[in-house]
Amino acid sequence: MAEKENIREPLAPRLLPLLTERMGRLRNEIEAMRASHGHSADLAFLGLDELGEQIDQTGWALGVSCAHGGADVLMERNREDGATLLINCVRELRGKPPLSDALPRLSASCPPLLPYFLAQLVWWGSDQADSPSFLIVGDVLQICGAWAWNDEVPFPVAELQDSRLSLHGNNTWHLEVPASWVHS
Repeated sequence: MAEKENIREPLAPRLLPLLTERMGRLRNEIEAMRASHGHSADLAFLGLDELGEQIDQTGWALGVSCAHGGADVLMERNREDGATLLINCVRELRGKPPLSDALPRLSASCPPLLPYFLAQLVWWGSDQADSPSFLIVGDVLQICGAWAWNDEVPFPVAELQDSRLSLHGNNTWHLEVPASWVHS
C-alpha cells in the first residue's frame, strides 16, 4: 500500500520508470521467444501478436507521460483505450490488479490530455486506485471518483476546455466533459 505522502506527488515521475521497465520486460520476452523457437516458427501462434499489442499500449502510455512533462514524442495523440491503459498503470503502481472491464472508449474528439488527467485524479484520489464511474446525462459525461485530500487540484484543469472539475466534502471528485468525448 502506498504511503499517504506519495499521493501528492505528480504521476509522471512515478509512471516513467514503471513503463520503461515494462517495455524492457516485453522486449526480453520477444527475444526469448525468438531464441527458443527460431525465426522460422510461427511467432504469431506463440503470442507475439499479443506482446506487440502490449508494447504498443505501453509505448502510448509512455508517450502521454512524456508529453505531460513537455516532451512531444507522442505520434498517436488519441487512443480509444487510453483511459483504461493509464488507470491500469496507476493500479499497478498501487499494487492492484488491472481493471477487469474496460472503461468507456474515447472518441477522436477527446483531448489527448483527458486520459492522463483521469489517471492523475485516480493517482491522487486514493491509495486503492479505484476506477472512476462514468455516466452520460444528455450531452454531458459525468466522471466521478474517490478523493483523499481536501486541497485544490494542483493540475491545469484549464487545459481541458469544455470541462468542469469539482471536489466534494464527501471525499469525491466530479468531472463533467462533453459526452462526445466517448463512444456511446
